[in-house]
Amino acid sequence: MRKISVLLIIAILAAMLITGCNKASAPAPSTAPEVSESAGAPVSEPATNDMPAVDAPEAENQPSVSEQPSVTEPEQGGEGASSPSMAPAEPENSTDDGLCGYPLAEPVTTAFEMYMQHYFENGSIIEIPQILDDSPTAEDINRELREIGDEYYREYSDYIGTRRCEVIAYPCETEDFLCIVLVERELPEDNDSDGEVESWVYDKKTKMQLVVDVAIDPETIKAAMTPGMVFEEIEDIEYRYAPNGHDEYYITVEYTIDGEEYDGIFVLSGNRVTKYTEGSLVPSYAVANFAEPLWARWEENHNGLYDTSASDEKIAEVGEKMKELAVIENDLVLRPEDLEAEFLYTGDFNGNKGEHLIYYIYTEKGTFASYGLFAYDIEADSYYAQ
Repeated sequence: MRKISVLLIIAILAAMLITGCNKASAPAPSTAPEVSESAGAPVSEPATNDMPAVDAPEAENQPSVSEQPSVTEPEQGGEGASSPSMAPAEPENSTDDGLCGYPLAEPVTTAFEMYMQHYFENGSIIEIPQILDDSPTAEDINRELREIGDEYYREYSDYIGTRRCEVIAYPCETEDFLCIVLVERELPEDNDSDGEVESWVYDKKTKMQLVVDVAIDPETIKAAMTPGMVFEEIEDIEYRYAPNGHDEYYITVEYTIDGEEYDGIFVLSGNRVTKYTEGSLVPSYAVANFAEPLWARWEENHNGLYDTSASDEKIAEVGEKMKELAVIENDLVLRPEDLEAEFLYTGDFNGNKGEHLIYYIYTEKGTFASYGLFAYDIEADSYYAQ
């Protein structure tokens, strides 16, 4: 009887030991929260979408055309080609675009995608953006842009020789509008021209294209001309909407120098007219950012952007000085405190190399007016007006 009891106790202990081992080796229950039907389907981890590594080109040089990959090939047939099926890149958290350490003004755009973005070895550049909206008006604009891009692509994609084209795009987004400015040149034919400007302004709320009709007094153009330039006529006026009264008109003007004819671009911003010389026509900070940066954002590197050594206090102090300078330069009856000084970026200014704090001066009191760009040369301790 005692033997049976001992054997029974041993058997019970063995069973308990086996059960404990099985529990220890079993997988732990899932701790993931349950998703109710009202909450929708569970969300999986997003796939990584790193932007391609792009080495910035040397300052003062064109984009490294041989290193820039073609983003989208145009569809065959030219007219009626559809938008690319490639989805736009997801925005990244990083705010550094790698150009001289200058931070991007905007995240990777979700308002536009690129139908065509080529930097050919022969020096040709073709950039054709598309508006990401399915309205009939947006599609009409997109179709017109595609036709322009297809025509240049057919002529220059495999051209061997010295001829080249530059189709530079400046897509810009504001709260209410999407703007696309396109500057087209064919070289060497257009060596006597700043290029042909075309623009489209799309109202995101009404889904319609905004058309602005404005008359420009030729005297304002003549006042912006340098000695030796003789005004002939205004050929075209294009428009870009921008917030805070930074709207810009791009005026194509025919003029002569010593009897030779030229087509030049003059920019009306606020109440100031300036002659476009070179570089980015639209301020690069206003241009939409893509995973593969557009030429305008490469060009900001050519113009020389700098990580500023100025403190926030210095930037604010210089801004106050800039408002005083604007009053003097424009012979205003306004007081400096009636003006606003918006710090834009740090870089070269009007061909002057070096670290300049660059500001836009404007006012919103009464009738809106803006007074152009002003800069402070940190090293020379000098102030400049555009």
